[in-house]
Order: sequence, then structure tokens, then C-alpha cells
Amino acid sequence: MIPEMISHYRVICKLGQGGMGEVYLAEDTKLHRKVAIKSLPAKLLMDKKAQKRLVIEAQAAAQLDHPNICAIHEQLEEGDCSFIIMQYVEGETLSERIRRGPLAPRESLDIAAQIADALAEVHSHGIVHRDIKPQNIIITPLGRVKVLDFGLAKIVRGERVSENAGVTSLWFTDFEAIVGTAPYMSPEQAMHAALDGRSDLFSLGTLLYECASGKAPFCGCCAAEICSNVIHLDPPPPSQLNRWVPPGVDRITLKALEKRVELRYQSAVELMSDLREMRDILQPEDPSSHHDLLRPTAAQSAIALTITDDSQQRPPAFLGAALRDPSWVMPALSRSPQSVTA
Repeated sequence: MIPEMISHYRVICKLGQGGMGEVYLAEDTKLHRKVAIKSLPAKLLMDKKAQKRLVIEAQAAAQLDHPNICAIHEQLEEGDCSFIIMQYVEGETLSERIRRGPLAPRESLDIAAQIADALAEVHSHGIVHRDIKPQNIIITPLGRVKVLDFGLAKIVRGERVSENAGVTSLWFTDFEAIVGTAPYMSPEQAMHAALDGRSDLFSLGTLLYECASGKAPFCGCCAAEICSNVIHLDPPPPSQLNRWVPPGVDRITLKALEKRVELRYQSAVELMSDLREMRDILQPEDPSSHHDLLRPTAAQSAIALTITDDSQQRPPAFLGAALRDPSWVMPALSRSPQSVTA
């Protein structure tokens, strides 16, 4: 059991736990603020490798100063136990948000852009996060994104990373060589190959895909099958799962999910730029509803009249895409009315 007092921090309650640690809410009795305390789970308390990993996590995250990254206050030793004292962030995880259904395209892009901004800071310090996934992203009530959990982070200082030092993950037991969470791994992670920051960008692509479509791009009945799909399977564009996704989001997502690293986005800054540009093209909307898409302007109504839609029960897919991405309207108008169907 974690003690009630750790230095001058009074433990209030347990917030959650994962494969690499347990997190508690506590009160800083000196500064009168809430903090989060991370410790190793009971089964790893005497594990020297796990203790070293916790210290590496604190060292990696402590180098970073960015509004989209959870701040580390200090690292403490109490007896044989190590603790990380960090910023307490109120909000919900991206995983919890996605459970309610796909996010609106503009919201998906905004969240992904904030994560990319955080990764640009991470990579500038020679760090690869290696575990970007919805459970490690907190969204505050004001929409601010916070990237958490550097428990699998690798400090590479400009070198490409070789996955020789094994650590515990949610999908692999004990201290095995492959690290990460299978559905959000890059192909190079899944193949136990050398990697760099572009691996994190692939993982961010899986998040954007899941935000936009409501489903993860890579699934399977076990970790091995999921990893095989990550390596070999090309998922369909998100718009095939959610017709409200505009072509621009498809393009960005699939580029981030390129299997070959040289075809992928080459930096977090490059990805962030595309995400922000596409976000700014789209009009602000109510993320809980798509009703506004059913109220086209007069010009858009005129376009819709030229489109064949046999169902007559829903707006054509073309119209939804045109309303979402104005840059797609003119190319589509060049087609014959008969060729543009729902």
C-alpha cells in the first residue's frame, strides 16, 4: 500500500493504474495544490529494471516545458520506493471521448494538431515517446490536450533507436524486447526494428484515424495478430467508416500511416502544419451533432439538385464532403451529374 504521506504530499485517492504504474491524487501541503503521484505497482516494487524505468520516465519528462505536456514537479525516493510528482490534469482521456462516438472532423484535427505540437517538443530533445495512445491523452474541459506517461520513452539524443532494452507494456508481459501498445505501434516498433520520432507520428496517425472514424485502424484477437496487421494491412480511408470525414482528413491520416518511414510525415512540425491548415479550412461546428450539414446555402442547394441520389432519404455523400472541404467542390463539379452519386 502507498503511504498516506509522501514527503509533504498527502495522498487522497487512487486515480488509476496501468501496466507500468499506479497514479494517485494528492495534496501538496506546502503549496496547497492538487498533484498526481505515480508509483510502481506492488508486483514491480522490488524490480530494479522497473525502478530504473520510472527514473528514466521522470528524467525524460522533466526536460520538457510545453503547454500540451503534463509537467513533472519532482522525483522522490521514500524507503525502497520511487515516486514521480506531476501536474494534476482534470479532464477525460481521449479514449473516454472516443467511446461516445467519432469526433467531428475539426475537433479531431485540433486534438491531433495539439499532440503533434507536443511531439515536436519531445523530439527536439532527442526523445521518442513510443506509447502515444488514447489512454495517454487527457482533454481538459477547455479543450486543451495534455500528453501523459513517458514510461516507455527512449532518450536517444539524435540517434536512431534500437529496441534492445525491454520494458513492460500493457500488451507484452515481463521485460520483453518489443515495447508499446499493439494497436498504436508503428510497423518498425512491431518488427523490433530501429526507429526514430517518425514512429510517434505513425502512432498519432492511428489516433487521428480513430477520432475521425470511431474505430482503430488495426484490430485483432491477440497482440500478435494486431502487430501483423500493423505491419501488413493498409486500412481503408476513415471516410469509408464515417461519411462525414472530408477528403483532406483522409489524406493526412493515410500519409501519417504510411508503412515506409520515408513516405510518412518526416517531422511533427510538418504534420502539425497540415493538421492546422485543414482544421482552419473547416468551419467551427457542434461536435455532438451533424445537423448543420443538412442546412446548405443556396449555392450548395443548387449543386445538390444536380446530384443523383436514389435513396432520397439522406444527403448525398458528395454534398457532405463538399460542405466539409470547400476545396473539393470545384473538382467535383467538373464531373457529369450522373457520375456523382451518394
